[in-house]
Amino acid sequence: MFHADTTDVSVYGTYESASPDPLHIAHGYNRQHHWQKQIGFGLIGNEDGVPFYGDVHDGNLPDKTWNPEVLSRCP
Repeated sequence: MFHADTTDVSVYGTYESASPDPLHIAHGYNRQHHWQKQIGFGLIGNEDGVPFYGDVHDGNLPDKTWNPEVLSRCP
């Protein structure tokens, strides 16, 4: 059995880079329904609560997309 959860973190300011960003800071609605720049974090743990997978993802990626994509890769 796995336990998976995601959360979003709102960020502020301008993020400019000379190289392509590996992560897309995207606008999305946070839990308080505010439209803000966000990045997302996901974590999966085993039945003992030990984390074995984590990632940082685009801030507008919904849980209903992240969950099946990531859980399909779990052993």
